[in-house]
Amino acid sequence: LSRLQDVLGAAVCATFVRTVQLPSLEVGVQLLGLMFLYDIFMVFLSPLFFHKSVMMSVATAGQPSHTVLADGTCERYDGERMPMLLMIPRGDPSRGDYAMLGLGDIVVPGLLLTFAARCDLSLRGAASPLGYWGAASAGYLAGLSCALAANMYHLTINGVQ
Repeated sequence: LSRLQDVLGAAVCATFVRTVQLPSLEVGVQLLGLMFLYDIFMVFLSPLFFHKSVMMSVATAGQPSHTVLADGTCERYDGERMPMLLMIPRGDPSRGDYAMLGLGDIVVPGLLLTFAARCDLSLRGAASPLGYWGAASAGYLAGLSCALAANMYHLTINGVQ
């Protein structure tokens, strides 16, 4: 089921990036900056206020729960996961150990990448690896690689990965 949700999540990202266009670089930088601050608060600082990470609770659909019916029987069910993150296996997938990558971490930088490609297209006639698109892609690749490496090696703050 998690692979199907990953495919749905990737389709949502591709559709969003294809449909929405940033009007200016300023808007893209503001979105990235605000998303950065939001992520830091919701993942790493929210445990100081709410005793657990709000982002992790939402992303993992909370703990499995149960209900006691009127006739006294107990129904148990797992938390329902929504396709709002990609589950990336850490090492051996059979262990069930996954890193999570939120769709917002793909969509917002993707909007900036498409803006850079549009700028290159208007200036050079094509998205160029030596133009804005190439520089933006290299920066995104470096940032995403650092995030995934930190996740693979369990480098955490407040126990949140």
